[in-house]
Amino acid sequence: MVFFIFFVLTMISPVHATCSILSHPSFGSPAQNYFAGQGSDIIQGTPLGAWIHSQDHGSNLAFRCSPAINGAYWRYNVGLNILMKNYVDIDDGLTYDVYQTATAGIGLIIRYQIANGPYVPMVGVGFHNSQVFSLPINSIVPVYISIKYILTNSLALATGTQHIPGLYLFNASGNGLYSSSGVVLTGVTTTLTGGLTVNVSSTACQLQNTSITLALPTVSSTDIINNNPVNYPTGNLILNNCPVGVNVWITITDTLEPTNVSNILTERENEPSGIGIQILLDNAPINFGPAPVYKTTLTPFSSIQVVNGSGGGTEIIPISAQYALTGGAVGVGIFTKQAYINFSYP
Repeated sequence: MVFFIFFVLTMISPVHATCSILSHPSFGSPAQNYFAGQGSDIIQGTPLGAWIHSQDHGSNLAFRCSPAINGAYWRYNVGLNILMKNYVDIDDGLTYDVYQTATAGIGLIIRYQIANGPYVPMVGVGFHNSQVFSLPINSIVPVYISIKYILTNSLALATGTQHIPGLYLFNASGNGLYSSSGVVLTGVTTTLTGGLTVNVSSTACQLQNTSITLALPTVSSTDIINNNPVNYPTGNLILNNCPVGVNVWITITDTLEPTNVSNILTERENEPSGIGIQILLDNAPINFGPAPVYKTTLTPFSSIQVVNGSGGGTEIIPISAQYALTGGAVGVGIFTKQAYINFSYP
């Protein structure tokens, strides 16, 4: 008996999606978008992280495909240099990389949002893929791009009117819309930021004395242990030419251990044990702390407001130092301590 087996071969043609990337909401093509800049005023000495100009949903894209795509992602190629990592924004609490602009002292952070999804910070350089999303047939799926210029070092800015040139956020190559299998659906042109003009005024107050020395007296360990009266030295920090109404905060940082947040300076090797040095403002020991890298780190715990609404002119801030017990047997010897003072004008 002979059996005949017939094979029927059916060729299934792949479905090719026709997709486009447009400007949103104008739906223009090609999708080369532009952020409009605007003026801003800056005072030298403003804490880092203060924003200069931000644009939420300022320059946006839109994806549209036919037929529907169940899985797609946006691939973008960041073409900027990173100036600072792990910056926590004071507005949305998200962690960003701060990108370098052409102007020293000013950085840029970027985030995006696909349709009604969560805000996603852009971090790193080179190629990145967004989360996967769906594209219903011929439906518009917007991608909202937000930028924010922030201060990274206001003292690096020269006084007067400064112009921040526009720059491209993304490299042209590799940008585009992809299927979840990695197939290129369409490409997208670069996105350009607008130039920004800022007016930089001089530091709110001028520091008269750039250093101060407090020479503590020689005392016996008994005086310290028994809390006997000691004639401690005092000095003054003098701020001149303060504008009316200005607020001034200071943060004192332990030179030997900048992360020290106690009220006693770090002990050096071969210094006396059981005893340390405190710095006092208004006759009260202050907590030390790192220099305020961002505006959010200018906190009452380690930063002290020393001028509250200046009447204008000169402000005098008394400062002193004293010995303090740290526990254990008190040794003898010589101390040499150093700290530096950061002035901020929030």
